[in-house]
Amino acid sequence: MKKIIVENPANLPLIPWAILKAQYEPNALKKKENRDVSDLKASILTVGFTIPMFIWEEGKYIADGAGRFIALDMLPSSSLLSMVL
Repeated sequence: MKKIIVENPANLPLIPWAILKAQYEPNALKKKENRDVSDLKASILTVGFTIPMFIWEEGKYIADGAGRFIALDMLPSSSLLSMVL
């Protein structure tokens, strides 16, 4: 199983994927249907997760990172469970 590296040099607060997926919504500015995130998925699997998602915690809303959210959601759950922080 390939481990996905999560870089967090600024020591920003982290939210576990299961909570993010269950409680937060991606922004609706870009349509999710037919969105090609294959490059994002490949990048996450190759170099890891290096660009943060910005969330509005109070509103349970992903302000920036909807594409990354969709790409992560499309990866096998076994990949997400092996993230290295």
